Amino acid sequence: MILDELEETIDRLRREEGFATIIVEQQAEDALRLSDQAIVLDRGRIVMAGAATDLMDNLEEMQKWIAV
Repeated sequence: MILDELEETIDRLRREEGFATIIVEQQAEDALRLSDQAIVLDRGRIVMAGAATDLMDNLEEMQKWIAV
């Protein structure tokens, strides 16, 4: 419930106010839904980057990098 409210607030601030946000999140699908662009880091190195929709289409590959 709290996470849903946070996601709604972030989305509203982006759309209505033009806010830029940086989201650090292990749940890739949640973060990608709120993003236009995304970067996946591994030990401080960029291993994937691009449009959030493109990364969502390649979610299986991205999960390899963010798996804990």
